[in-house]
Amino acid sequence: MKKRNAGFTLIELLMAATLTAMVVGGAFVSLSVVLKAYKEHGRKANTPQIARLILERMRTDLQSTFLSPHDDRTRFVAQDFTNGEFSADTLTFISAVNKPMEYGAGTSDLAEVQYYIDQDDATPEKWLLRRFDPTPDSDPFSGGEAALLGPKVVSLDFQFYDGEMWWPEWDSMEEIPICVYAEIGLFEPERLGDTPTVTNVELFSTMIWIASYREPPEDSLGPMGGTEALEEETAGGNADNGSSGQGGGGGQGGNPSGQNVPGGADR
Repeated sequence: MKKRNAGFTLIELLMAATLTAMVVGGAFVSLSVVLKAYKEHGRKANTPQIARLILERMRTDLQSTFLSPHDDRTRFVAQDFTNGEFSADTLTFISAVNKPMEYGAGTSDLAEVQYYIDQDDATPEKWLLRRFDPTPDSDPFSGGEAALLGPKVVSLDFQFYDGEMWWPEWDSMEEIPICVYAEIGLFEPERLGDTPTVTNVELFSTMIWIASYREPPEDSLGPMGGTEALEEETAGGNADNGSSGQGGGGGQGGNPSGQNVPGGADR
C-alpha cells in the first residue's frame, strides 16, 4: 500500500491565505479607527491649551501697559477690522516687558507690542502674530520683529472699557482703558478642504484689567481722540440704550458695537 505524503493542498493554502488576509485587514481597519479617534481627541484637546497660552501672553503684555502724556513715543491704538465674517483687529501699545540684559536689545524695559492676524496671501494659514520692538520711537506701527503667537487663529477681537462704556476701537496718547476684553477664534479642520465658518470656529476670551490705569487729565480728548468719541456716543446713544456688559468694579457700560461683552472678571 502506497503511503501518502503529509502536507497541504493548494486549495487549503489559498483558504488559509484568504482567512489570514481577512484577519489582518480587519485588525488594520480597527487600528486605523482607533488612531484616527486618538488623533482627533488630541487635536481637540490641544486647541484650548493653545488658546490659554495665547491669552496668557496677552495678559502679561497688557497688564504691563505704559502710557505717559509727556512722552510722544507712548501710545495705545486699537483698530477694528474684519476679514470676511471674522474680526481681524489690531492692537498696538507700549509695554514694560523688555529685558535688555536678557534680550540684548533696547536700553529700558519699554517695548512696542502689536497683535495682528497674518493676512498675507502667500501664507494660507491664518496665524496670530506678535510684533515686538525693544526700541520704541515716534512711529509705533513699524520696527522690531514679528513672531508667531498662535497658529490657526482666524479671529481676533478686542473691546475696551473706559469706566462708562465699551469701545470697539481706541486711539490715545493720554489715556489707556481700564479693562480689555480679548477674544480669539481658532479653527481646526476635521477633513481636508474644510474652511472656517462661524459654526466650526472655537472662541476663547478673557478680561484683562490694566494695573497701570490712571485717571486721564481733565483736558483729555478721550479714547477716540475727541470728536470721534462724541460722534460715536451720539450715534449709539447713552450706555443705558445699548447692550451692556458688567465691568467688574467699574459698573456697567454699553457696547457701541452691539455685542454683549462678558464681565464680572477680577482685577
